[in-house]
Amino acid sequence: MTSIETAVSALRLEKDPSEPFTYAPEEIDALETLTGVRFPEDFRWYLTHVGWRKLDYDHATLLLRPVAHVYALEFRAVEHGAFAQRAYRDFERQAADLPDGASAYFPFGQMRGGSPQIILTLAIALRGADAGAVWAVRAQGSSADDEFAAPVRVAASFTDFLATVGPRRKLEAAAEKANGALFDRLLAEALAAPEVVPTRAPEPENLISRFFETPGDVAIDAARNVEVLARVLAQRVESAQRFAAEAHRFTTEAAVETGLLPPPLRRARIRFDQPVAFDRMDTVLRKTHGFRVVRVQSEVGEGHRLTEDYLVHQGKDGWTLLRREEARIADVKIRDVGTFAFDATYKWSLKKKVTPAWSERPADICVLGEEDALSPARTAFVAQVVDRADFRPNFESFVFALYRDRLYPEFAAMSPDEQRHWADSYPRLTRPDEIWRLLGKTLTLTIESDDTFALSVPANWDPEHGLSLRVTDWRIAA
Repeated sequence: MTSIETAVSALRLEKDPSEPFTYAPEEIDALETLTGVRFPEDFRWYLTHVGWRKLDYDHATLLLRPVAHVYALEFRAVEHGAFAQRAYRDFERQAADLPDGASAYFPFGQMRGGSPQIILTLAIALRGADAGAVWAVRAQGSSADDEFAAPVRVAASFTDFLATVGPRRKLEAAAEKANGALFDRLLAEALAAPEVVPTRAPEPENLISRFFETPGDVAIDAARNVEVLARVLAQRVESAQRFAAEAHRFTTEAAVETGLLPPPLRRARIRFDQPVAFDRMDTVLRKTHGFRVVRVQSEVGEGHRLTEDYLVHQGKDGWTLLRREEARIADVKIRDVGTFAFDATYKWSLKKKVTPAWSERPADICVLGEEDALSPARTAFVAQVVDRADFRPNFESFVFALYRDRLYPEFAAMSPDEQRHWADSYPRLTRPDEIWRLLGKTLTLTIESDDTFALSVPANWDPEHGLSLRVTDWRIAA
């Protein structure tokens, strides 16, 4: 039995009788005419005897180590679509950096896998001293992984390439073991020489209290944060350069900006619970770790109860701070307005629309700020925005003036045909109280401070932008 037959006999192939399995000699001849050179004998044998039958799903994994990290990727078949001339032209654009240029290679399929996903186009070398070797180049849609910026030599021949295909479970386990050892080394190096030395304290309560009082004086533990990314979130950290890049993002300032840590809050009656084990660590690695979660309860704003969970690490030199894992604050009910709920992205938002006394439209209301934003003064202003009926004449007069001075002259200058087309957007108004005919169905009110709110509403005359106003101390500005 030849070497290619030996390699193929070790593969498990899916049965798909509804599709052709092999290529006729004349089809292969046509492909060779496209490239101007005869295919390697083992590749030709595969096309004529196996063709594009797919490998069994659990027997289609290959290991690829472009530098230090091992990737477990999947190859399923020599794809029929890869032989289209359009696909070949796409490959030529992707593979300009291959040795001897793209024209010395022929693409036959893909390898893919990982998270974020890596997609590699596979090609066989047709000319030169490396003829017959299998190479991989990053395909469109693949992650921008630096290790695959340059082409990667996968195997010395198509036979050797097939011989490396094996069971997914076995090969993925081998990759995980190798990558676990690699990450342990990268972590040890980062802990020994951190870019920024994390702030340490003898007890987590001391550490978190210091962050509450002067957050700028606390440097969070960047290396341990990267460890959480890798062990909990399964994020690839395949090199010292990538480890350093990820760690660089974990400065205290960046953590506040991205929401890993909260901005300064005015907390009162702070209570700390005892640290408990962080139960999201990867148990597959069976490694002991010092990650703990500390629950902190306090009052913010107008006595609103805030519960926060902070991730910390206990090491031989003390405790370090990583991030705020979770935060919860009770809904707040404002009398005669409604109930507000807090969301880290959308801030305080009214659960149900309310129609202000000065409006003919219901309003969505949100309050900018953090968990402590609903102070007594802010709460009183929210109630005033909803209850201030005497604001209506001023609002209607302001919008009517916009209509009269900016919008209607534009309509009046139109031809009769254009006026008929735009009649719904530019109705003829004679009184300020008619302006509601121009406005959409729902207002959005954004409370920005204790005396300022922004108003936006769809408007017939400008469907894309609508009407936007700002009201400060009850004075309106466009």
